[in-house]
Amino acid sequence: MKKILTAIFLLHALGLNAQITPNSQWTWMKGDSLSNVVGVYGTQGIASSNNKPGARSGAVSWTDASGNLWMFGGYFCATVNSDCGLRNDLWKYDISTNMWTWMKGDNTLINSRGVYGKQGIPASTNKPGPRVDAVSWTDALGNFWLFGGYGWASTTGDELNDLWKYDPANDMWTWMKGDSIITTASIFGFYGTQGIAASANNPPAREGAISWTDGINLWLFGGGTDYTSSINFFNDLWKYNPLTNEWTWMKGDIRLNSAGKYGAQGIAAPDNEPAARYGSVTWSDAAQGTGSLWMFGGFRFASPSNPSFSEQYYSDLWKYDLSSNQWTWMKGSDTQNLPGIYGTQGIPSAFTNPGGRIHSVAWKDNHGGFLIFAGYGKNAATWSDLNDLWKYDRLTNQWTWVKGDSALVHYGIYGAQGIASANNRPGDRENAVGWTDNFGSLWLLGGGGVAANSSGWLNDLWKLSNNSVLPLTLLKISAQSLQNTILVIWQTSNEANTTHFIVERSADGRNFLAIGSITAQGRSSATYDYLYTDQQPLQTTNFYRIKIVSSDARFTYSKVVAVKTNGKASLQIFPNPATDILYVQVNGINETAILEISDATGRKLKEEKIALNGSPSFSVDIKYLPKGIYQLLLRSSTAIQQGKFVKH
Repeated sequence: MKKILTAIFLLHALGLNAQITPNSQWTWMKGDSLSNVVGVYGTQGIASSNNKPGARSGAVSWTDASGNLWMFGGYFCATVNSDCGLRNDLWKYDISTNMWTWMKGDNTLINSRGVYGKQGIPASTNKPGPRVDAVSWTDALGNFWLFGGYGWASTTGDELNDLWKYDPANDMWTWMKGDSIITTASIFGFYGTQGIAASANNPPAREGAISWTDGINLWLFGGGTDYTSSINFFNDLWKYNPLTNEWTWMKGDIRLNSAGKYGAQGIAAPDNEPAARYGSVTWSDAAQGTGSLWMFGGFRFASPSNPSFSEQYYSDLWKYDLSSNQWTWMKGSDTQNLPGIYGTQGIPSAFTNPGGRIHSVAWKDNHGGFLIFAGYGKNAATWSDLNDLWKYDRLTNQWTWVKGDSALVHYGIYGAQGIASANNRPGDRENAVGWTDNFGSLWLLGGGGVAANSSGWLNDLWKLSNNSVLPLTLLKISAQSLQNTILVIWQTSNEANTTHFIVERSADGRNFLAIGSITAQGRSSATYDYLYTDQQPLQTTNFYRIKIVSSDARFTYSKVVAVKTNGKASLQIFPNPATDILYVQVNGINETAILEISDATGRKLKEEKIALNGSPSFSVDIKYLPKGIYQLLLRSSTAIQQGKFVKH
C-alpha cells in the first residue's frame, strides 16, 4: 500500500433523481454483507448474475450514455494489512439487469504492469497498470479518462502521471499523455507558463487528486506525493483539452505544501487559493466551458517531516469560476480538525457544516444539489469512519444533514437484497466509489470500513432513491445545438401511468421555466424516443430538464443537461428528423475527415472518409438505419465536430 494511504489508514486505526431527503431509503443491490470478499469475474465481456467485483477501496468511476455504471482499479487486502495488492480490472454494471460484466484488465491480485503501446494509438492489448487513488473524467463524446494515482507503470511502481482514454464503443484503451516509465521528469512534471497551453506541459505524478469536467475540458487539482522521502501535497490547478492533447497550468503553486489563502468568505479574489490537500471531493455546475467547479474537505500534514503530530482535516467549501479564473471560499472554517455541526436532520441551517474529512463520496442530484457521504473524519465528537449524508444548496449556501449518524461506529444493516427499507444503512466507510444514474438515484460501492459484522475492505453495492419516484424509466437525455435552435432529446421505457412531459429551461441551472409540453406515447415496457426543438434558445448557456408527470399528478425531474448556442452551429444536420438522406454542412474543417455514426448505446454503425477540401456540405444515405436517435461525428487532424439526428 502506498505510504500516504498507509499512513492515513494507520492513523485512523488508532482513533478507530429524485430529490434525496431523510425519507429516502437505501437498497442493498449487489455484492456481499461481509468484508474482504474476492471477486467473481466470469468470462470477460459477458454479463452474469454471478459476477461481482472483489472488495476494494480507492477505485474510480464513470457513467456512460446508456446509464451503465463503470469502475476501474483500486486496492484490496484479503485480510487487514496482509495479502494486499492493486487492481487494474474494468467493470460495467447494468442497472436494468442488475448484472456486472468484467470488461478489461486482469482478474488476479498480482500487481501487473501497464501495457502502453504507442502514444495516441488505441489497441486491444493496451491497459493501464494497477493503481489506487487515481482520478477520472467522462468527456463530451462519452469517452472515459484516467490519470495518475499510485500504481505500476510499464516497469516500476510509484506515483504516476500517465493519462489514458477508454472508448466504450470499441472497448480499447489509448495512452494519451504522460510517462510510461517513472523518471525524474514524471515525478516533477513540467508547468510551463501559467495560463498557456503547451504540448510539453505535464502535471507532476500524484495520487489522491480531484477532477472536474466543464463540458469541454478536463480539470485536475491537488493530491499528494512522497518522492522527496516525506509526504507532500499539491494545490495546483490544471486544465486538459482533449482536442489539442495539451495541459495548461491554470492556478496554484509549483511549490509543495502551500498553506493557501482564504480571503473573505463569499468574495472571489485573484490571490485566493485553497491549501494543498489530498482526498477532497468535487462537484461541477459548469457546461460548455462556463460555470463553476466546487471542492470540499481533504487532508494534509502541516509538517511533512513529522506527520504524526500535524494532521489537518479540512471542512471548507470552495468554488472556482471558469470565467474569472478565481477561487472563492464559500463555506466552512479556515481552521482544521473541526467536528461536524449536525443540527436537526432534514433541516438546513446557516450553522450546520460537515466535520473535517477525507475520502468521502460526492454526488450531484437532479435538482442541482451537492451531496457528500461518509469518509474518514470527525463526527459530532470523535474521529472515525463515517456514514453521514449531507446536502449543500447553492442558492442558500447552507448544508443539511440528510441521513446517517452523527456519532459512534455503525455496522451496515443490509436487509433483503433488492428491497428498499427505512431500516437499511451502509456501514461506516471511506474511499468508496459513487455514481448518479439517469433517474437521480445515488449509487455506492465498497471502500474500507465495516460491513454487517466485520471490518475491512467492502464490495457491497447500494442505491439511495426517493421513495416516490415514478415507475417510468428515463434511459437518457441530451441537448444539441443545431443552427439557431436546440434539440432536447430523451428516451424512456416503462411509461406506466405517465401522462406527459414538460420541458423546462434555465439560464443558470437553478431557476427553471416551462417552455413546452409533450404527451407520453405509451403505457407499456416499450422504448420511446422524444424530441423537442427550442426555437428561441437563450444566446448563452441553456440548461434543460424534463418534468415527468403521472396520471395521479405526481412528478419527478430528469437530470439537467446544458448546451451553449452562439447563433451559428459549426456542424448542421438537416432535415432532422430524416428518413432516407441526411445532409451535413460543416464549418471549420477543410481536409479529409472521418465520418462516424453511432447508435444510442455508443455502438459504431458506420465509418468512412469524407473529403471536405473546398466543399462544406455532403449527403449521407441512412435508409439502412432503423428508427432511433444517432450520433454523427466528424473527426479530422485538427478538430472534432459532432451532432445528433433522429431517423424516422
